[in-house]
Amino acid sequence: MTFISDAGRVSVTNVYIGEVFLVSGQSNMEMSPNQLGGVLKELYSTTDCTNEQIRMAQIGWNDATEPSILAINALQWVGANRSSVLNFSATGYIFGKHMQEELGCPVGLVYNAVGGSSLEYWLSKENYDALQEHYTTYTDGSSIMTPCYGYNNRLYPLAGFNFRSVVWYQGESNAFGTQEYYDIALQTYIAQCREMFDNEQLGFTVCELAR
Repeated sequence: MTFISDAGRVSVTNVYIGEVFLVSGQSNMEMSPNQLGGVLKELYSTTDCTNEQIRMAQIGWNDATEPSILAINALQWVGANRSSVLNFSATGYIFGKHMQEELGCPVGLVYNAVGGSSLEYWLSKENYDALQEHYTTYTDGSSIMTPCYGYNNRLYPLAGFNFRSVVWYQGESNAFGTQEYYDIALQTYIAQCREMFDNEQLGFTVCELAR
């Protein structure tokens, strides 16, 4: 694909047209095959892992107390293979593998998870402030439990991406006295993402924690 303007000419190779999914949450989504101790090894440790139709990228990290796009600079797409898969989200990769087989087209996976993060960590200040009318957020003072911090440096940089859907695997860090309000917080997060990505029909797959 070649872009031509008064500023010059730029060509880009390895361009794929398909469906892109955002896989996000806390440690349940963050855990990589390297950490699984061989569980489900047949899904990620064979030569079948090499599949250029599965494209994977990980959002970078940037300390931002205000919304910032700097973290997007670290985002690079790589094809699925035994090496790249081992350090990617296990849940995200297995989901992407299934979707690529079902859809029969290239599938992009943007991995954006932070172990221990609360749902409020992923909300904009505007949405977080609105939630405070319903409950008081629990926080232990850590960055991963600080409201809006993840939105500022990990979610805001993705505004404008054309995602087919979001896969969300999170919940444990909201089980500290505010769990009865989780449905309100989750609905707020879903509405926020649909607005950010300009898609009122943006799908959400919510993984429930093991009982």
